Amino acid sequence: MRISHIGKYYPPDQGGIESVTQTLAEGMAAAGHDVEVVCFGAASESYVANGVRVVRCRELARPASQPLAPGYLLAAIRSARWADVVHLHYPNAFAALVLASGVLNSPTVIHWHSDVVDKGALGALLRPLETRSLRRATRIIATSQAYLDASAPLAPFRDKTVPIPIGIPSPRPNPEAAIPAPIAAFIGGRRYVFALGRMTAYKGFEHLIDAASDLPDDVCVVIGGGGELLDVHRERVARQGLSSRVLLPGRLSDEATTALFRQAALFCLPSVLRSEAFGVVLLEALSQGVPLVTTAVPGSGMSWVNRDGVTGFVAPVGDPAALAAACNRILDDPATGSRLASEARARFQAEFTAETFVERVGNLYDAVRNTSQN
Repeated sequence: MRISHIGKYYPPDQGGIESVTQTLAEGMAAAGHDVEVVCFGAASESYVANGVRVVRCRELARPASQPLAPGYLLAAIRSARWADVVHLHYPNAFAALVLASGVLNSPTVIHWHSDVVDKGALGALLRPLETRSLRRATRIIATSQAYLDASAPLAPFRDKTVPIPIGIPSPRPNPEAAIPAPIAAFIGGRRYVFALGRMTAYKGFEHLIDAASDLPDDVCVVIGGGGELLDVHRERVARQGLSSRVLLPGRLSDEATTALFRQAALFCLPSVLRSEAFGVVLLEALSQGVPLVTTAVPGSGMSWVNRDGVTGFVAPVGDPAALAAACNRILDDPATGSRLASEARARFQAEFTAETFVERVGNLYDAVRNTSQN
């Protein structure tokens, strides 16, 4: 089968949703399929990596998080017309244009990673294009039933939408992975709450910073990741006199991230908007048996990934005191932490492995091809 993925980025450029594309592409290539990915990049180039043909188109600008590249649309159409199944990753205005154009003959799957949230006039302009492409899609993937139930754009198309949770590769043992010396010195033998993500408004990291003063004295907080609000959050830490309790070290290497997950008392994702549609980073914590504390963002899949009282606890949105209380339920009771850790590993193995993810999507590909041939 020839499979074309039309997306935004592809590692090593980015992580998050883009790593989902990599998991699917490499999984399908390993199963013997011919796979191509069209994406944006710092330079135009084509190459093969791990059995996947990657076509990058040079990005010139990125207004409202939408990359612009003059060669992308033609490359995407060429790839899509070559394929037996086209897999388009949304949100991405160019992917919507490919499908809405009506030039494709192959069955198409839209992977609906997130609604377009808080984009103002741009979101309004894109809505007709979005609706047209959803209408033309053969099938649609939502990342969870919870997100599907709350998504207004998907509501008219629920009869052809299927929830398939994201999966990631199981962690590979890496005994040499160590916490970087400056971070280890800050931790100084204390237990720590780990958080990770891009420093942007919807992540809600300011609430975790505010919660730090209500954690036990022998607990600190490490929040990894870069982004536009990194300096703002660092200033908040300094202003509140929390420099000995909260560290924001910036972007972390894979090795540092692995080591910090492995030794964390718990992982916290305090997001505040549905832009956090699923929380792929939560799967990394589950895979390593780290209990979770998340927030009850209405319509997000986070509270489905993190089952309250089973794999961790769920706190109200934007409430630092409640967030601290949820963390303390784990930090103050080793037996509870151990139980949640065990359930976290079990839930990952049952729902979120790369193998299960690839198998479920592969079954969907077979279904859409059979539908198109009948």
